[in-house]
Amino acid sequence: MIIYFIQLLSIPIIIQTIKQKEKIRNLIIFLILFIPSAIRDISIGADNSTYKFFFLLYGKYSWKEVFRSTELGYVLLNKIVYIFSTDFRTLIVVISFISTIGVVWFATKYSKDLTISLFLYVCMFYYISTFTFFRQAIAMTLIFLAYDYAQNKTPFKFVLAVIMASLFHNTAIVCLLIYPLIHVKLKKVHLLFLVPLLFLGIYFRDSIFNIVWSIVGGRYNYYSNNFSSGSGQSMLLLDVVILAFVIISMFGLKQREEFSSYEKQLMLWLAGMTTFLQGIALSFALMNRMTQYFAIPLCILLPNLIKSSFKYKDKLLVKLVLMIFGVAFFYYQLKISPESIVPYKVMKF
Repeated sequence: MIIYFIQLLSIPIIIQTIKQKEKIRNLIIFLILFIPSAIRDISIGADNSTYKFFFLLYGKYSWKEVFRSTELGYVLLNKIVYIFSTDFRTLIVVISFISTIGVVWFATKYSKDLTISLFLYVCMFYYISTFTFFRQAIAMTLIFLAYDYAQNKTPFKFVLAVIMASLFHNTAIVCLLIYPLIHVKLKKVHLLFLVPLLFLGIYFRDSIFNIVWSIVGGRYNYYSNNFSSGSGQSMLLLDVVILAFVIISMFGLKQREEFSSYEKQLMLWLAGMTTFLQGIALSFALMNRMTQYFAIPLCILLPNLIKSSFKYKDKLLVKLVLMIFGVAFFYYQLKISPESIVPYKVMKF
């Protein structure tokens, strides 16, 4: 557990110490996140034994079998890595590199408070989730690109990035909603209808989901074991608090710094979609995967809203509260984590 806290605390120290030389700072941040992920033992990660099995299987696929695969991107990556090395640990290093460079690039480009953004990314367990969710970790990097294309209003590149992400994890296709949603301007009056509709959707989630599943469920029988109930309420409560904070900050507080129309729409939809999908996840655990496509960018961009909405002293207080909560949440998650996460073990060479 100690190595995770050393990693967590080293992020703000490095960012605050190296402010002028951004390239060096970014490289060190990358290494802080990359190295523990890349050199971890193959036992660190809940699904690694399964991923290892499929790595050896996909590596022996013929090229014809590769291009017939459902999640072509992930199978192709396994095949290419296998050509150079049949050691599963090589795949771990490659995926760690791809997932880390994605989040560092997105955070350094779009966050106005890199310390809080990356601190939350680690505290909320999104970083450690990449130890288990190989396919989604790669998909998330491509979704970061999609957010960039959405802001720059390049729909073709946006769609291409989302489709490429879905070749690694098919749940990424839900991100096609991002482009049309963020370019629909929301006003206060719209929220009077959308917010109650959101919570009604969560309340009647079982009925809605049964209808949807009766239409498309036959194509996804593999996911039928992901039905669950009674879990995730604490995360849903946290998401509701964040959604309330976003709405109050945008419509209840005077914006003290420039906050573009795009950023406002993005923050609202990220918070809304995260809350809605987390609510649906109470009945269907797979939705937790979809939630991350919205929740991770939200936690990275949330400091931008704080910076634009509060006075200097108030900002310090809010940041302090966030960091205290983050550390407490991180510690709690580590305490209840399975042996596949704690204790941390280094790869055996």
